[in-house]
Amino acid sequence: MRRLAVRVCLSWVVLLFLASTLLTTLTPRTVGVVVNAAEDGGGDGGDPFVSVDSNGDLRVDAGTSGNLVLVSHHDIVLNTTNNNNSSSSSSSSSSSSSGGGGGGGVWINGINVLQDLKHLRQLATTCNATAPSSSSPPAPPAPPSPPPTPMVLDCASSASRAAVRAQSQPIIAQVINCCCEEFLALDDVDGPVSVSSTQTSLSFGTIQRIGGDVLATSGSLTMVDFSKVTFVAGAVDLRGNSISSISFGGLLRIGGYLDASVNNLEMLDFGRITRVGRHITLRDNDLTAVNFAGLMRIGGMLSMEQNMLQSVHFRRLSSIPGALDLSQNPPLTAVDFGGITAISDNLLLYSTGLQSLNMANVTVIGGLALIFSNAITAVDFASLTRVGNSLQLYNNNIMGTLDFHNLRAVGARVHLSGNSGLITVQCRNVQAECIDVPSFQNLLTCPTRC
Repeated sequence: MRRLAVRVCLSWVVLLFLASTLLTTLTPRTVGVVVNAAEDGGGDGGDPFVSVDSNGDLRVDAGTSGNLVLVSHHDIVLNTTNNNNSSSSSSSSSSSSSGGGGGGGVWINGINVLQDLKHLRQLATTCNATAPSSSSPPAPPAPPSPPPTPMVLDCASSASRAAVRAQSQPIIAQVINCCCEEFLALDDVDGPVSVSSTQTSLSFGTIQRIGGDVLATSGSLTMVDFSKVTFVAGAVDLRGNSISSISFGGLLRIGGYLDASVNNLEMLDFGRITRVGRHITLRDNDLTAVNFAGLMRIGGMLSMEQNMLQSVHFRRLSSIPGALDLSQNPPLTAVDFGGITAISDNLLLYSTGLQSLNMANVTVIGGLALIFSNAITAVDFASLTRVGNSLQLYNNNIMGTLDFHNLRAVGARVHLSGNSGLITVQCRNVQAECIDVPSFQNLLTCPTRC
């Protein structure tokens, strides 16, 4: 601000210099007007007096009132002294000039030139007096305020809750005995959230990010709503409650595992979730349908056994880096593997109502393939090329001919007993320890019998 003031002052000084130079150097033309603002001029001392002097110039005496109006198409020569014969300053004008005020003032277009010049000189003096010294260093900036100390919010403690309320922007490192109003008003939690075993509903208010686990095991929850939460860095562990409804809201990613086993879920929609960092466990519920929606990646096994699933569609999932367990779902009649190309561990598909099985795009099963005690009458191995351990297709209703198609390697034995309608097995030179089938079944290019 001081530098700006100095610049303004210097600008006024320059204007003063230019105005003074203009007033002192311009030469009047042949005919001019001389204005004498002194009180001892001609006339009656009150009204302006006009006369022609010996030089042929028109002289106007402003009298004591000092108010006059001049109209001229020539130069105006202004005599600003108290002596009628004194020298004059000059300025150029091609339009009307007017003035007002007391004697001694010279007015052009409503501006008292003398007073403005005096004012400019005063400003110049002030500028010189207030100019900052070049030797004075600028004041150092104030140090930043220290960040707030991370806090633990204990919803069961009134003192802890009051301490959080006292902070305008508290940093919460952990929440225990959730939930409370102070928890719902937070934006983020940097660490884990532990839910009280007596809590019946779990919601997250305005929270958008949780930097640790959400732990609510063996409690009384019946409903969970993630609301505005978009990211949970750790696990979401909800097992062992009585949950019948889970809304994932705006949740996009879970960094750890998701475990909602041993609850009362009947339906589950993954909504906007695209990634779960570890395994997903949904076993032992009453699930009839699961919508994987936009889920593209999981980091471990997918377990949905002991439910009431009727059909399963994996939609955008491309692989399962662990086991896939769909066993003990009696109503299950359809499994669509979609774009899944690999199951890194075991495929557990037993005790279901499946009548047909198409492996679609699955090329590898890394562990056991346990597909038994179903109602399967036909199997299409499609793109499957390798099973890492044994292939067990026993106690089904496979009929007619079983063709291994592209299957080239089985890590242990092939077990096909208990399929009374199976007549022929076309192995196409698959590599395996042995094949276990009744003696009456025909084997074509198969391993030796077990």
